[in-house]
Amino acid sequence: AALERLREGNAPGFDGAQDLAWRVARSLLEQHRLDDTLYAEAGAAFGEAGLVELVTTIGYYCLVSLTLNAFDVPLTAAMADPWPAD
Repeated sequence: AALERLREGNAPGFDGAQDLAWRVARSLLEQHRLDDTLYAEAGAAFGEAGLVELVTTIGYYCLVSLTLNAFDVPLTAAMADPWPAD
């Protein structure tokens, strides 16, 4: 259900900490930063170490994505593209 909502351009509909982590990821991917309010909210919820871990994980998967895209790595036959080209 969350993937379908994302595919449609909507928020995934997570609750609590999952929603906060999604908002942090979205902010980093779209604005390349966290505003003061979101930073404070995430810091209070996850602690400093948890926020560092979250940001590092987001960055790692960005690196993986960029690498796969740069070298046009195809999906395996067993995988389906969740966002096929129209």
